[in-house]
Amino acid sequence: MTVRTQDTPGAAAAGGDKQALVDELLALMTLEPLEVNLFRGESRDIGTPRVFGGQVLAQALLAASRTVEDRAVHSLHAYFLRAGDPDAPIVYSVDRSRDGRSFTARRVVAIQHGRQIFTLAASFQVPQEGVTHQFPMPHVPAPETLTSERELNREQWAKAPPKLRRWFNRFGPFEFRPVKMPDPANPQPMEPRQQVWFRLCGECAGPHCYQLPCGVFLRTGTRSVPS
Repeated sequence: MTVRTQDTPGAAAAGGDKQALVDELLALMTLEPLEVNLFRGESRDIGTPRVFGGQVLAQALLAASRTVEDRAVHSLHAYFLRAGDPDAPIVYSVDRSRDGRSFTARRVVAIQHGRQIFTLAASFQVPQEGVTHQFPMPHVPAPETLTSERELNREQWAKAPPKLRRWFNRFGPFEFRPVKMPDPANPQPMEPRQQVWFRLCGECAGPHCYQLPCGVFLRTGTRSVPS
């Protein structure tokens, strides 16, 4: 992923203030502590009969982060076991597997209606220098030369069913500028890759530990729509 910070026009989200959408996302990431190592999170209705996986992953990572100090997550593995109920809260149980000198390990289980719906294993590390690697930046148009996905598809999505529009709007706090935009009303076969610039539509005023879960919330989804 290539990160580019800039001010570009057209970031306002349709149908409301862009910062309000970001604040809604941060509120969704706010977990209620129930007991030591036990947290509860609410769900956001995106028009589907199940909880959006990115929300569960982000909240679970945040629950793990709430039990760690001065260390950043550098690795995580997660399994979606059952579909989540969007009308019920999710309880996150954190197991403090290990606290070492350089690494901290956490395991999180997400529970609804007495059953596990999701598990996560994450490793946190003390900040230190190490080997880095990144793929070369592909040759793509700059984001300021592209049209926001929300603006590009305004007329198309106005004709879509309400459920489909709500699914598309699940990433309301984020702005996307795709290099090539598929037509949701007339999908065609495409190469199995996407090139998209994206950014948060406002300021992330929450704690620093909120930033990565918000990114995880986004990256778990795809720009495709459900059938």
